[in-house]
Amino acid sequence: EEGRKVLTTQGLIRANQRLTEDLFRTLRLEEAANLEVESLRVQLAKVKESKADMEDGLRQEAANAISLIERKSARDLETAKEEFEEALEAKSKEYKAEKEKIYERNRLEFLRMKDLLGTEVKALTEER
Repeated sequence: EEGRKVLTTQGLIRANQRLTEDLFRTLRLEEAANLEVESLRVQLAKVKESKADMEDGLRQEAANAISLIERKSARDLETAKEEFEEALEAKSKEYKAEKEKIYERNRLEFLRMKDLLGTEVKALTEER
Protein backbone atom coordinates (compact mmCIF):
# COMPACT_ATOMS: atom_id res chain seq x y z
CA GLU A 1 0.00 0.00 0.00
CA GLU A 2 2.76 2.44 0.99
CA GLY A 3 4.79 1.52 -2.13
CA ARG A 4 1.76 2.11 -4.35
CA LYS A 5 1.21 5.53 -2.80
CA VAL A 6 4.87 6.43 -3.46
CA LEU A 7 4.59 5.30 -7.11
CA THR A 8 1.34 7.21 -7.56
CA THR A 9 2.86 10.29 -5.98
CA GLN A 10 5.95 10.02 -8.18
CA GLY A 11 3.73 9.62 -11.25
CA LEU A 12 1.76 12.69 -10.26
CA ILE A 13 4.96 14.65 -9.71
CA ARG A 14 6.29 13.66 -13.16
CA ALA A 15 2.97 14.51 -14.80
CA ASN A 16 2.97 17.83 -13.00
CA GLN A 17 6.55 18.50 -14.18
CA ARG A 18 5.60 17.71 -17.79
CA LEU A 19 2.58 19.97 -17.59
CA THR A 20 4.71 22.73 -16.08
CA GLU A 21 7.31 22.32 -18.86
CA ASP A 22 4.52 22.41 -21.47
CA LEU A 23 3.13 25.54 -19.86
CA PHE A 24 6.51 27.28 -19.91
CA ARG A 25 7.13 26.20 -23.51
CA THR A 26 3.72 27.54 -24.48
CA LEU A 27 4.47 30.79 -22.66
CA ARG A 28 7.78 31.11 -24.52
CA LEU A 29 6.00 30.51 -27.82
CA GLU A 30 3.39 33.08 -26.94
CA GLU A 31 6.13 35.55 -26.01
CA ALA A 32 7.90 34.91 -29.33
CA ALA A 33 4.63 35.34 -31.21
CA ASN A 34 3.91 38.58 -29.33
CA LEU A 35 7.38 39.88 -30.20
CA GLU A 36 6.83 38.99 -33.84
CA VAL A 37 3.44 40.70 -33.86
CA GLU A 38 5.02 43.80 -32.33
CA SER A 39 7.77 43.68 -34.96
CA LEU A 40 5.14 43.50 -37.69
CA ARG A 41 3.29 46.42 -36.11
CA VAL A 42 6.50 48.46 -36.17
CA GLN A 43 7.06 47.53 -39.81
CA LEU A 44 3.48 48.50 -40.62
CA ALA A 45 3.97 51.85 -38.91
CA LYS A 46 7.12 52.37 -40.98
CA VAL A 47 5.23 51.49 -44.16
CA LYS A 48 2.50 53.96 -43.25
CA GLU A 49 5.09 56.61 -42.49
CA SER A 50 6.85 55.86 -45.78
CA LYS A 51 3.52 56.06 -47.60
CA ALA A 52 2.78 59.42 -45.98
CA ASP A 53 6.24 60.69 -46.96
CA MET A 54 5.73 59.53 -50.54
CA GLU A 55 2.29 61.15 -50.64
CA ASP A 56 3.82 64.39 -49.34
CA GLY A 57 6.48 64.12 -52.04
CA LEU A 58 3.80 63.57 -54.68
CA ARG A 59 1.86 66.58 -53.38
CA GLN A 60 5.03 68.67 -53.47
CA GLU A 61 5.76 67.50 -56.99
CA ALA A 62 2.20 68.31 -57.97
CA ALA A 63 2.57 71.78 -56.47
CA ASN A 64 5.86 72.22 -58.32
CA ALA A 65 4.29 71.01 -61.54
CA ILE A 66 1.37 73.41 -61.13
CA SER A 67 3.81 76.25 -60.57
CA LEU A 68 5.75 75.18 -63.65
CA ILE A 69 2.57 75.00 -65.70
CA GLU A 70 1.57 78.49 -64.61
CA ARG A 71 4.93 79.86 -65.78
CA LYS A 72 4.94 78.08 -69.12
CA SER A 73 3.47 79.55 -72.22
CA ALA A 74 0.47 78.00 -73.92
CA ARG A 75 2.60 76.07 -76.44
CA ASP A 76 4.67 74.55 -73.59
CA LEU A 77 1.62 73.50 -71.62
CA GLU A 78 1.39 70.05 -73.22
CA THR A 79 5.08 69.38 -72.59
CA ALA A 80 4.72 70.35 -68.93
CA LYS A 81 1.69 68.06 -68.61
CA GLU A 82 3.67 65.12 -70.01
CA GLU A 83 6.58 65.79 -67.67
CA PHE A 84 4.22 65.88 -64.72
CA GLU A 85 2.52 62.64 -65.75
CA GLU A 86 5.89 60.92 -66.20
CA ALA A 87 7.10 62.11 -62.80
CA LEU A 88 3.85 61.03 -61.20
CA GLU A 89 4.00 57.62 -62.88
CA ALA A 90 7.64 57.13 -61.81
CA LYS A 91 6.82 57.97 -58.18
CA SER A 92 3.77 55.73 -58.29
CA LYS A 93 5.86 52.81 -59.60
CA GLU A 94 8.51 53.47 -56.95
CA TYR A 95 5.89 53.43 -54.19
CA LYS A 96 4.24 50.30 -55.56
CA ALA A 97 7.58 48.44 -55.78
CA GLU A 98 8.46 49.39 -52.20
CA LYS A 99 5.02 48.38 -50.99
CA GLU A 100 5.31 45.00 -52.75
CA LYS A 101 8.76 44.35 -51.25
CA ILE A 102 7.50 45.08 -47.75
CA TYR A 103 4.35 43.02 -48.28
CA GLU A 104 6.38 40.03 -49.52
CA ARG A 105 8.84 40.29 -46.63
CA ASN A 106 5.98 40.44 -44.11
CA ARG A 107 4.14 37.57 -45.85
CA LEU A 108 7.23 35.34 -45.72
CA GLU A 109 7.84 36.21 -42.06
CA PHE A 110 4.21 35.44 -41.24
CA LEU A 111 4.44 32.06 -42.98
CA ARG A 112 7.67 31.29 -41.13
CA MET A 113 6.07 32.08 -37.77
CA LYS A 114 2.95 30.13 -38.70
CA ASP A 115 5.06 27.07 -39.56
CA LEU A 116 7.08 27.45 -36.35
CA LEU A 117 3.98 27.71 -34.18
CA GLY A 118 2.34 24.81 -36.04
CA THR A 119 5.40 22.63 -35.43
CA GLU A 120 5.48 23.50 -31.72
CA VAL A 121 1.74 22.91 -31.29
CA LYS A 122 2.06 19.57 -33.07
CA ALA A 123 5.00 18.61 -30.84
CA LEU A 124 3.08 19.57 -27.72
CA THR A 125 0.04 17.67 -28.90
CA GLU A 126 2.11 14.56 -29.60
CA GLU A 127 3.78 14.77 -26.19
CA ARG A 128 0.42 14.77 -24.46
